[in-house]
Amino acid sequence: MAVGSLMWNTVTCIVGWAVARFGLFGCTQKIPHDNIMNIIGVVVVCIGGGFFATLKHHPVKVRPAPWQLSTVRCFSATLLTIFTGVLYGNMTTPMCHLVGKTGADEHPQTYTTFFFSFSLGALMMSSIIFMIYSLLVSLYKIYEFSTKYAHSFFRRNRPFINPEITAPSLLAGLMYGTATFLFFFTNQHLDPVKL
Repeated sequence: MAVGSLMWNTVTCIVGWAVARFGLFGCTQKIPHDNIMNIIGVVVVCIGGGFFATLKHHPVKVRPAPWQLSTVRCFSATLLTIFTGVLYGNMTTPMCHLVGKTGADEHPQTYTTFFFSFSLGALMMSSIIFMIYSLLVSLYKIYEFSTKYAHSFFRRNRPFINPEITAPSLLAGLMYGTATFLFFFTNQHLDPVKL
Protein backbone atom coordinates (compact mmCIF):
# COMPACT_ATOMS: atom_id res chain seq x y z
CA MET A 1 0.00 0.00 0.00
CA ALA A 2 2.93 2.35 0.63
CA VAL A 3 4.11 2.01 -2.97
CA GLY A 4 0.64 2.96 -4.23
CA SER A 5 0.52 5.98 -1.93
CA LEU A 6 3.96 7.13 -3.07
CA MET A 7 3.00 6.74 -6.74
CA TRP A 8 -0.28 8.56 -6.16
CA ASN A 9 1.52 11.47 -4.47
CA THR A 10 4.13 11.61 -7.25
CA VAL A 11 1.42 11.93 -9.90
CA THR A 12 -0.42 14.48 -7.74
CA CYS A 13 2.72 16.60 -7.46
CA ILE A 14 3.44 16.47 -11.20
CA VAL A 15 -0.16 17.25 -12.22
CA GLY A 16 -0.46 20.12 -9.72
CA TRP A 17 2.84 21.54 -10.98
CA ALA A 18 1.78 21.26 -14.64
CA VAL A 19 -1.58 22.95 -14.03
CA ALA A 20 0.04 25.91 -12.26
CA ARG A 21 3.16 26.15 -14.46
CA PHE A 22 1.46 25.97 -17.84
CA GLY A 23 -1.93 27.45 -16.89
CA LEU A 24 -3.95 24.39 -17.82
CA PHE A 25 -7.77 24.19 -17.55
CA GLY A 26 -8.22 27.97 -17.50
CA CYS A 27 -5.95 28.66 -14.53
CA THR A 28 -3.57 31.60 -14.55
CA GLN A 29 -0.07 30.59 -15.65
CA LYS A 30 2.44 30.99 -12.82
CA ILE A 31 6.08 31.01 -13.87
CA PRO A 32 8.39 30.55 -10.86
CA HIS A 33 11.20 32.95 -9.99
CA ASP A 34 13.91 30.28 -10.44
CA ASN A 35 12.78 28.21 -13.39
CA ILE A 36 15.83 25.90 -13.46
CA MET A 37 15.44 24.84 -9.82
CA ASN A 38 11.73 24.32 -10.43
CA ILE A 39 12.39 21.97 -13.34
CA ILE A 40 15.13 20.14 -11.40
CA GLY A 41 12.65 19.58 -8.56
CA VAL A 42 10.05 18.12 -10.92
CA VAL A 43 12.67 15.86 -12.55
CA VAL A 44 13.71 14.56 -9.11
CA VAL A 45 10.04 13.85 -8.30
CA CYS A 46 9.67 11.97 -11.62
CA ILE A 47 12.80 9.90 -10.97
CA GLY A 48 11.57 9.06 -7.46
CA GLY A 49 8.16 8.10 -8.85
CA GLY A 50 9.87 5.82 -11.38
CA PHE A 51 11.79 4.10 -8.59
CA PHE A 52 8.62 3.61 -6.54
CA ALA A 53 6.76 2.17 -9.53
CA THR A 54 9.33 -0.61 -9.91
CA LEU A 55 9.45 -1.71 -6.26
CA LYS A 56 8.26 -5.25 -5.65
CA HIS A 57 7.05 -6.76 -2.43
CA HIS A 58 8.84 -9.96 -1.47
CA PRO A 59 6.72 -11.80 1.11
CA VAL A 60 8.10 -14.52 3.31
CA LYS A 61 7.62 -17.84 1.49
CA VAL A 62 6.13 -20.01 4.23
CA ARG A 63 3.34 -21.43 2.12
CA PRO A 64 1.98 -20.69 -1.34
CA ALA A 65 0.38 -17.27 -1.40
CA PRO A 66 -2.99 -17.42 -3.16
CA TRP A 67 -3.40 -13.66 -2.80
CA GLN A 68 -0.51 -12.76 -5.08
CA LEU A 69 -1.73 -10.49 -7.82
CA SER A 70 -1.47 -11.23 -11.51
CA THR A 71 0.26 -8.86 -13.90
CA VAL A 72 -3.10 -7.63 -15.22
CA ARG A 73 -4.32 -6.74 -11.73
CA CYS A 74 -1.04 -4.98 -10.90
CA PHE A 75 -1.24 -3.00 -14.15
CA SER A 76 -4.88 -2.03 -13.54
CA ALA A 77 -4.07 -1.02 -9.96
CA THR A 78 -1.22 1.15 -11.25
CA LEU A 79 -3.53 2.81 -13.79
CA LEU A 80 -6.13 3.48 -11.09
CA THR A 81 -3.42 4.94 -8.85
CA ILE A 82 -2.33 7.27 -11.64
CA PHE A 83 -5.96 8.25 -12.31
CA THR A 84 -6.48 9.03 -8.61
CA GLY A 85 -3.29 11.11 -8.57
CA VAL A 86 -4.49 13.10 -11.59
CA LEU A 87 -7.82 13.82 -9.89
CA TYR A 88 -6.19 14.77 -6.60
CA GLY A 89 -3.64 16.95 -8.45
CA ASN A 90 -6.55 18.91 -9.92
CA MET A 91 -8.21 19.41 -6.54
CA THR A 92 -7.71 23.20 -6.56
CA THR A 93 -8.14 23.70 -10.33
CA PRO A 94 -11.81 24.86 -10.19
CA MET A 95 -10.98 27.33 -7.42
CA CYS A 96 -7.90 28.54 -9.31
CA HIS A 97 -10.06 29.10 -12.38
CA LEU A 98 -12.68 31.05 -10.38
CA VAL A 99 -10.09 33.16 -8.53
CA GLY A 100 -8.40 34.08 -11.82
CA LYS A 101 -11.69 35.09 -13.48
CA THR A 102 -12.77 37.67 -10.89
CA GLY A 103 -13.93 40.84 -12.62
CA ALA A 104 -12.79 44.37 -11.73
CA ASP A 105 -16.17 45.32 -10.25
CA GLU A 106 -16.41 42.25 -8.02
CA HIS A 107 -14.80 41.66 -4.67
CA PRO A 108 -11.50 39.83 -5.08
CA GLN A 109 -11.95 36.16 -4.33
CA THR A 110 -9.38 33.95 -2.68
CA TYR A 111 -8.93 30.21 -2.25
CA THR A 112 -10.31 30.43 1.28
CA THR A 113 -13.56 31.84 -0.14
CA PHE A 114 -14.32 28.42 -1.59
CA PHE A 115 -13.25 26.31 1.38
CA PHE A 116 -16.77 25.81 2.80
CA SER A 117 -18.19 24.62 -0.53
CA PHE A 118 -15.16 22.35 -1.02
CA SER A 119 -15.61 20.75 2.42
CA LEU A 120 -19.39 20.49 2.05
CA GLY A 121 -18.93 18.77 -1.31
CA ALA A 122 -16.54 16.23 0.23
CA LEU A 123 -18.95 15.54 3.10
CA MET A 124 -21.94 15.16 0.79
CA MET A 125 -20.08 12.87 -1.62
CA SER A 126 -18.88 10.65 1.24
CA SER A 127 -22.44 10.47 2.59
CA ILE A 128 -23.86 9.61 -0.83
CA ILE A 129 -21.27 6.85 -1.35
CA PHE A 130 -22.10 5.39 2.08
CA MET A 131 -25.84 5.52 1.32
CA ILE A 132 -25.35 3.76 -2.02
CA TYR A 133 -23.18 1.14 -0.32
CA SER A 134 -25.83 0.60 2.36
CA LEU A 135 -28.54 0.30 -0.28
CA LEU A 136 -26.56 -2.25 -2.30
CA VAL A 137 -25.83 -4.33 0.78
CA SER A 138 -29.52 -4.22 1.74
CA LEU A 139 -30.55 -5.28 -1.78
CA TYR A 140 -28.03 -8.09 -1.66
CA LYS A 141 -29.47 -9.29 1.62
CA ILE A 142 -33.03 -9.13 0.27
CA TYR A 143 -32.47 -10.89 -3.03
CA GLU A 144 -29.53 -13.15 -2.03
CA PHE A 145 -27.68 -12.99 -5.28
CA SER A 146 -26.07 -16.31 -6.03
CA THR A 147 -23.63 -15.36 -8.77
CA LYS A 148 -19.95 -15.47 -8.05
CA TYR A 149 -19.41 -11.83 -9.05
CA ALA A 150 -22.13 -10.47 -6.79
CA HIS A 151 -20.95 -12.67 -3.93
CA SER A 152 -17.40 -11.37 -4.19
CA PHE A 153 -18.49 -7.75 -4.66
CA PHE A 154 -21.01 -7.34 -1.85
CA ARG A 155 -20.58 -8.23 1.78
CA ARG A 156 -23.04 -10.54 3.51
CA ASN A 157 -23.24 -8.51 6.71
CA ARG A 158 -25.12 -5.30 7.30
CA PRO A 159 -23.42 -1.89 7.13
CA PHE A 160 -22.06 -1.15 10.56
CA ILE A 161 -20.32 1.79 12.16
CA ASN A 162 -18.24 0.83 15.17
CA PRO A 163 -18.99 3.32 17.99
CA GLU A 164 -15.40 3.11 19.19
CA ILE A 165 -14.06 4.61 15.96
CA THR A 166 -16.68 7.35 15.54
CA ALA A 167 -14.93 9.99 17.67
CA PRO A 168 -11.44 9.29 16.20
CA SER A 169 -12.94 9.44 12.70
CA LEU A 170 -14.55 12.80 13.39
CA LEU A 171 -11.30 14.07 14.88
CA ALA A 172 -9.36 12.86 11.83
CA GLY A 173 -11.89 14.61 9.58
CA LEU A 174 -11.46 17.86 11.50
CA MET A 175 -7.68 17.53 11.29
CA TYR A 176 -7.90 16.89 7.54
CA GLY A 177 -10.23 19.88 7.12
CA THR A 178 -7.82 22.10 9.05
CA ALA A 179 -4.89 20.87 6.97
CA THR A 180 -6.82 21.51 3.75
CA PHE A 181 -7.74 25.03 4.88
CA LEU A 182 -4.11 25.77 5.71
CA PHE A 183 -3.09 24.32 2.33
CA PHE A 184 -5.46 26.75 0.58
CA PHE A 185 -4.26 29.62 2.77
CA THR A 186 -0.58 28.97 2.05
CA ASN A 187 -1.24 28.57 -1.68
CA GLN A 188 -2.80 32.01 -1.57
CA HIS A 189 -0.04 33.77 0.40
CA LEU A 190 3.21 31.91 -0.34
CA ASP A 191 3.33 32.13 -4.11
CA PRO A 192 6.93 32.08 -5.47
CA VAL A 193 6.07 33.92 -8.68
CA LYS A 194 7.88 36.90 -10.18
CA LEU A 195 5.84 40.07 -9.83
